[in-house]
Amino acid sequence: MFFRFLVASFLVVWGADTRADARIEVVSSGCPEVICGSGVSVYIDGDFDGNEAERLEALIADGKVTPYSTIYFNSPGGSLFGGMELARTIRKHGFSTGVSRLDDAGEPVRGGAICMSACTFAYLGGVFRYFQDDDVFGVHRFYSKEPSENDGELAQVASAAIISFLEEMDVGSAFFVEMTKAGSQSMRLLDLSQMLHLGIANNGIGRTNWTVTATDPVTGNSILYLKGERNTSFGINKMLFYCSPNGSQIATHVIFDPQGRTEEARSMRAISLELDGERYPFTEFLIGEPEIVNGWLNATFIVPTRFWAAIKNGDQIGMQFQFAYDAPVFLGISGMNLDGAKKLMLGIENSCPLSAAVKPTQRFQRYTDTDFFGADLTQTGIKGIALERCEAICDAEQNCRAYSYVQTSQWCFPKFGIGRHISKRGIISGHK
Repeated sequence: MFFRFLVASFLVVWGADTRADARIEVVSSGCPEVICGSGVSVYIDGDFDGNEAERLEALIADGKVTPYSTIYFNSPGGSLFGGMELARTIRKHGFSTGVSRLDDAGEPVRGGAICMSACTFAYLGGVFRYFQDDDVFGVHRFYSKEPSENDGELAQVASAAIISFLEEMDVGSAFFVEMTKAGSQSMRLLDLSQMLHLGIANNGIGRTNWTVTATDPVTGNSILYLKGERNTSFGINKMLFYCSPNGSQIATHVIFDPQGRTEEARSMRAISLELDGERYPFTEFLIGEPEIVNGWLNATFIVPTRFWAAIKNGDQIGMQFQFAYDAPVFLGISGMNLDGAKKLMLGIENSCPLSAAVKPTQRFQRYTDTDFFGADLTQTGIKGIALERCEAICDAEQNCRAYSYVQTSQWCFPKFGIGRHISKRGIISGHK
């Protein structure tokens, strides 16, 4: 029944739209060129009739739409295949997409824009895809009140076309599944958290890909290294892990785009390793001086055993460069996903036979139903992590001597001392 709804609507949307063409307006992005490049903002407003890709190509050929531009949508939908073709044009030129609108005076306004039905397919064409919760993003399963006799055959063609398109856009089949969750004549609205989780929106941060390669990018020697790489609106991010030349320690090499602030980045000496949103001073482990290669900052660090253990148990990693540890801004990498790296880390350890990194995390003396009251290192603790992760965090933090862990809420409280022993059911505490 779903495929009948899906395909029949293709026939209706494909050729029956008699409304006016969507309006396309090009305006200045308002973003400094040093940050956003020479891109402009393109606003596409109204129903798609299928010729939007051709019209955008004409604007590009005339030089009105330049590289690094962002395409904003305010549309209830229209031609499905026109939306797909527009997505392909956007992706070909490396543009970003967003959901936004202009007011009657031609000024961008926050909130109130919509992107539904066929518009959602065009939106997927953006390399970087922006969204905010005061706009509306809606998907649905397509339908018609007049199903045809050839629905079964056409269903296979239509569903294959959608799935092939999603693969082409590097968006998972979860998008297709969300379409099926709506009723036959209803719209399923997605919020920002759902869109980020499904990979529909990325808000300027691309997916992290982890691979193992056998050539050292720094020296050119043939050694094994683990590389995480992602593209962001602020440039490329790379983190590499490998065995140090003497085979005694794990090292990491960090590469990022300093956004034109190369000399500032090189002189920043408040460097922090970021793990799951927590920052740990890391300057003392820097090897040599940071260098600028092809406009990117390169820096190498030794990774002590306690930090490597924490990295293996972590979910996200980064390396942040600042003039002072309490500075409000930083250059570098933040929140790089470690999901694809977990199974590959063992290979790096095995290539480093003398490394202390293969040794287990520091042992803790555990006490059940006991709270070490006071002496907390953080005001709120760290919620939603396993006991082993709690111990790895404490082991990685030089000032951490103990912890208390609430089992029911998975709430970890690292501590600089043991504090007072209090009997409390459901709490595990430990000290080094």
